[in-house]
Amino acid sequence: MIDGFKILNLDLEIELLLNNVLLDFPLLYSEKTSEIFKKNKHCDYKGLLFTITPLGIVKIQGSLHKYFNGGFHNYNDFTYSDLLNVIIDLWEKFSINPLTAKLNNLEFGVNIITSYNPDLFINNLIHYEGKQFNRTIRQGQNFAECVLQRYYLKIYNKGLQYDRDNYILRIEIKTRKAEHLKQFNVKYLYDVQIYGNLISMGKYLVETFNHIVYWNDGINPDTFPDKQKKLLRDGQSKFYWNDLKQNHRRNYYNKLKEFKDLVNQNGIYPFNLIPDLISEKCKQLLSNYNENLHKLTDFENTLKKQEIAQINISNKLLKRATHKRCIITGLDISMQKESKFLSISGIRYIYDNDKRTFKELTKRLSNKWINESLEIQIREIAHSIRRERSNLKNRIKRIEREPVLFPTKDYIHPDKIKVGF
Repeated sequence: MIDGFKILNLDLEIELLLNNVLLDFPLLYSEKTSEIFKKNKHCDYKGLLFTITPLGIVKIQGSLHKYFNGGFHNYNDFTYSDLLNVIIDLWEKFSINPLTAKLNNLEFGVNIITSYNPDLFINNLIHYEGKQFNRTIRQGQNFAECVLQRYYLKIYNKGLQYDRDNYILRIEIKTRKAEHLKQFNVKYLYDVQIYGNLISMGKYLVETFNHIVYWNDGINPDTFPDKQKKLLRDGQSKFYWNDLKQNHRRNYYNKLKEFKDLVNQNGIYPFNLIPDLISEKCKQLLSNYNENLHKLTDFENTLKKQEIAQINISNKLLKRATHKRCIITGLDISMQKESKFLSISGIRYIYDNDKRTFKELTKRLSNKWINESLEIQIREIAHSIRRERSNLKNRIKRIEREPVLFPTKDYIHPDKIKVGF
């Protein structure tokens, strides 16, 4: 069910990738001057694209389904056990921790076997939620896509794409924003292994399909009574439905149901069975969940032990440190002059000497700044630290001004008061 994914800021040390024998990042340099270019480094491995930016940010995107098949295809079934094995494999080979790998995009869908050529359904698509399908038709591909604000709805002939003998129709959702994943309780890569989350995605696929308006071959509107004849003719245009929804909303849903019933009852091909096929395929893909539950539990315990070990190491190092530290970030600022906070000069020093810590600091950047130049990123990181201090200071002052029965400042942690003033 799970297919493509994208992570724009992977919590991973660069050296682990650069020194991994499975990955080869080409060194970009000028043949004339031998100058090394400060550009993104890319490496493709079994359908996954690893990227390391000059700022030390690690990105990864690709298809988990294709990765399972050596990077070659995704036309077969990708079961729960296959998904779990892939995520465990990414941990063992590349130290990608699914508990901290925050997803930016995700694709999920199913391949269903039909008794008819999927082109017959794709060619009869009218609209989805008032949006017209964008079509791509060329040799070896028949593809329809509907672009919405938070996701794409994609429908294509998977059998044609990979020259298969059987008819394979692919129905897929591709999220455009991470916010769209919240309804499935998905935020990190680990969350796509949770049975309940996968069930929710399967139901969403069925619900999404039920909002698609399509035509069917073998229907002659002239053989129907006048009212039905008009509806069957007009209903083949998305503009009819858009106008009806905007100007006659009460009548819209009744007309839509009547149109769908007429099409499903009188068309040649059983397009109306597609929701059942989607539902059955989802159940089939998840049917081996219980027999893999022990493996999931063992994997989760392994990840948690690793996380606890890293926290213990960090705490020991923090206790040993005697340097002056930023009271917002807790980082060493002994390289700076008089200041209580990590400043531009300190951030620049960290970039030059500690890429991993700098990468952590980039998590303070919003999407507006994440792809900007190094100097702009350093400036905005420093701004975020100052804003955090200013916001806390203002909150404390606001609390003191509010009329209360008890002295609220006595209940504010001393460390927060110290930061705020």
